[in-house]
Amino acid sequence: MSGWRSRVVVCCVCVCCAAIASCSVVASFPDVRAEDDAMSCQNRLDDDLNGRLDCAELSCADFCPVADAVRPANLVPCYEDSERSLSFVAQLGDLTQDARCSPWIPNASGIVGPPSCPEGELSFPGESGCAPLGAACPEAGTWPSDVPVGALHVLSGAPPGGSGAADRPFSTLAEALAVARDGDTLIVGEGLYMESIALSRSITLRGVCADKVHISSEGEGVVVRLSAPGAALRDVTLGLDAAAPSPLAGVVVEATDTRLDSLAISGVAGTALRVVDGASVVAERLDVAQLRGADSLALDVEAGASAQIHGWSARQLEGDALRVAGVLELEASWLADVDGVGLRVIPGSQTRVAGFATLRTAGGVLDVDCGGQVDACLVAEDLWSDADGGPGVLLRGGSMELRRAFIQRAEGVGVHVLGGMLVTEDLVVTQVRSRGVVSGAALRVEAAGTVRGSRILLRLNLLYGIEVLGGSLLISDLMVDGRVPSGTSAVGLRIEGGTTSVQAFSIDQAGICGVELVGVEDAVLRQGVVSKSPRGVCVDGGDLTPGELMSFIKFTSDVQRPVFVEGE
Repeated sequence: MSGWRSRVVVCCVCVCCAAIASCSVVASFPDVRAEDDAMSCQNRLDDDLNGRLDCAELSCADFCPVADAVRPANLVPCYEDSERSLSFVAQLGDLTQDARCSPWIPNASGIVGPPSCPEGELSFPGESGCAPLGAACPEAGTWPSDVPVGALHVLSGAPPGGSGAADRPFSTLAEALAVARDGDTLIVGEGLYMESIALSRSITLRGVCADKVHISSEGEGVVVRLSAPGAALRDVTLGLDAAAPSPLAGVVVEATDTRLDSLAISGVAGTALRVVDGASVVAERLDVAQLRGADSLALDVEAGASAQIHGWSARQLEGDALRVAGVLELEASWLADVDGVGLRVIPGSQTRVAGFATLRTAGGVLDVDCGGQVDACLVAEDLWSDADGGPGVLLRGGSMELRRAFIQRAEGVGVHVLGGMLVTEDLVVTQVRSRGVVSGAALRVEAAGTVRGSRILLRLNLLYGIEVLGGSLLISDLMVDGRVPSGTSAVGLRIEGGTTSVQAFSIDQAGICGVELVGVEDAVLRQGVVSKSPRGVCVDGGDLTPGELMSFIKFTSDVQRPVFVEGE
């Protein structure tokens, strides 16, 4: 059996053959060839995938015993950050069964999602209840007790001729800004301020509380510009006045070292927050809602700009939620009811999101194009998504990392790699449905794409668990549960060309085939279990003999036909 030019090799190598954990994954797709009639395999390992090197160059006549079920090790798409009291919680127990990983505690009815908060309050991922966006509102007619000495006071409707003192406040923001100096604080009382303003000095503009201090532009321009290093804006609501024209932007950041805290932006027709080339901002607890127009954006980080945000929510958006061409670090954020894409990453960006939840993103959860970048342009950790009919994750090119992610109810494809490389660990994709001619794959790899990963659980998806269409797939610890509400999905793992290596996998209840191989010339499958499926492996073309498959994949007794070769 030596001298194969190319071959699908389904085998197992081990050090002691005592446990599945002793084997590792071929990470560089060597030309694996059978060496003798005992089907021993030489394994070249380069420790590239999963951080361990359990086997060296070796061969063994016996293959590792395969357990009745292979379960992904340490499948935990949940995390806890003790410093920030931020946690995603696992629901319904064992993640290999019906668990969900959620940033919210279920309510009394068992519904997982952001709690229904009173007006003026929010709950960010990891928080157990509702809280004001920023400072609590003081009693009517009073000022906060922590106002800095020398602060300039502003109160809508105050008598003209004010000095900025607490008992003689200015009546407009423009009056206070005209006399403010670097380092000053403007404390703004309750009311509506119809003014477009620019913080052109290192000034802090602070409302007494975001819920009752509203600033809106007089026309269709920008409400607030931060155009000086050190400028800061906090505890206000922008763009909320139904009688006036919708502003085209809530906040535009034009300088470095700026700060935003406890800020609400609502009713903007363009971009809620834009950070321009060369500018930088640090922000905490931002809320964006009710953006109008298909081209609107909740956040736009331009090339050459940077933003660091902790605590972000955006909901009821007619356009995309976030577009990043610069640098973005985003933690503890959630999006809901977005007509466009949740997060769009374009070439040149460097984006990291952690603790990112999305609900009902009609245009997709993530749309990532890293161009020709070698390093990952997006690192996404602890992602939770209920697409509820929208697409899932799309990688168009470049490199992206996705760790501890839970994606459910996407349409078409849960994770779609058109091009570039996706590196993923602890990935759960469930309940993917059809979308037009695209009929429900949890993970699809196209010819220009590569996926490397471990600990992957794919459940209840309509057509395929994984579909490889000429691309490269290198994974370990895979579980595919083919059940769907109406019966079973068609195929657990479908490979049509390309290069594939899968180690330690379990496929259960596939409606047609556990594994389908179409014209495959280069693939390595190891330590597999196929159960409760009419056919274990379906072969259509390629270079393979049924005996090779029978030796190294275990088929449970309920598999009616372990190996089916088309045309025989």
